[in-house]
Amino acid sequence: MEDRKNGDMYVYVIFSDESQKEIGNIIHPKGYYVFKFDKEGKKIWESINYIDGKDFFEKIKSAPKLYVTLVEYNKNLVFSVCFC
Repeated sequence: MEDRKNGDMYVYVIFSDESQKEIGNIIHPKGYYVFKFDKEGKKIWESINYIDGKDFFEKIKSAPKLYVTLVEYNKNLVFSVCFC
């Protein structure tokens, strides 16, 4: 995601402690990363966040797909997950 004010870039990803052997396998996410890089590619900061909500893990069991997004809202970054 590009920072509209200055062109810096945010990179975000959900992570697991298990490797995927095949595309389409069920994942077991453990958390997410958010990194911010300047226009030259230098890392400005990183945020590593673990997921510990029981509701989250119950919902993911029945969700066919998991989508993650990062948006700016009221000058804050919001990481969201959609079970679709």
